[in-house]
Amino acid sequence: MFAGDWAIVHGDAMSVLKMLPSGIAQVVCTSPPYYSLRDYYIDPIDWPEVRYAPMPGLPELVIPAMSANLGLEDTPEAYIAHLVLIFREVRRVLRDDGVAWVNIGDSYANASAIGLKHKDLMLIPARLALALQADGWWVRSDVIWHKPNPTPESVTDRPTRSHEHIFLLAKSERYYYDAEAIAEPLARPEEAKRKTPVKFGGNKHFEAGQQRGLYSGKEYRGTPTNMRNRRDVWSISPKSFHGAHFAVFPPKLPDICIRAGTSERGQCPHCGAPWERVVERTPMEIKRSGQAEEMGEFGRTQTSGTMTKPPTSETVGWQPTCKCDEHEPVPQLVIDPFSGAGTTGLVATRLGRRYIGIEPNAEYVKMSEQRIINDAPLFNLPAKAGVIEAA
Repeated sequence: MFAGDWAIVHGDAMSVLKMLPSGIAQVVCTSPPYYSLRDYYIDPIDWPEVRYAPMPGLPELVIPAMSANLGLEDTPEAYIAHLVLIFREVRRVLRDDGVAWVNIGDSYANASAIGLKHKDLMLIPARLALALQADGWWVRSDVIWHKPNPTPESVTDRPTRSHEHIFLLAKSERYYYDAEAIAEPLARPEEAKRKTPVKFGGNKHFEAGQQRGLYSGKEYRGTPTNMRNRRDVWSISPKSFHGAHFAVFPPKLPDICIRAGTSERGQCPHCGAPWERVVERTPMEIKRSGQAEEMGEFGRTQTSGTMTKPPTSETVGWQPTCKCDEHEPVPQLVIDPFSGAGTTGLVATRLGRRYIGIEPNAEYVKMSEQRIINDAPLFNLPAKAGVIEAA
């Protein structure tokens, strides 16, 4: 079915995922249709009966078989049930050390909502995370996608929504995650010129020139060349796309997810195990102040002092994580079951990863194929993969 660098499969997520072999993908990066938001004008899906627990420890709900578009079900419970069913297939096609990144937004109940009051926030992201957790997934992070320039709303009785959720899901307790690939600068730009050594330990205000900062022993804001582990709030402006699709990922979102979840170097062509970075690290250096000793048993337990040198890390090479015969690595595979306008595929091919997108709307399939081809016409040729019709 798929032997090229990328492919867009025309079909619904559930049907196409069932066609794919088990354990082929390193990352699934996707954004399902949001609940009760819009109609994408595609044929409804015939869903089987679904049993799932709404959260760990609670008895299963039984959602009867029905015909409905994903996101347009009569109840939030049915919507969550169908996503749980799809993510059972996602879990199957992922490698055991693979991860899934899921972007999901919330909705407000209307007058016809069952079991909720009119204008209630339905807490769809929380419902989905808890249901997937009960279904066997590890929910490893709840990333807040902060939108600095959110879509204006006409409401005057609540704050304007300016964030969505991105869940990091894993199949097992241990999985591949390249923190170095998405590390961020320690310093905010306005603090980069600070020359006074940073006090390490305790909450202390101090001045450096005309600037003033608040520091704690848990964080050092040094020069922009020093990096820290990426935080779980990502401030990324939504990007407009002059096409027919209503909800388009800003490319920065899948870029972070794909870099973190896949190996830049690639994977073993025999067993599929990712190659990993070989990193040399040096710890921070601190000049101790002796303050804790002076205060005795009533002093702070946290070590205090002045940081004279921040921690550093440097990638010095790559190595396989398997014991297969000597080999050259090949690109890893990214899948998006709700491909839409193809932004995940666009980013995946830019990063040198292989890609499978799944999309039921024929217009969006053509749009996403053209976006990927136009992005690099000499490399992303249709002959390398292109559109595949689901059987």
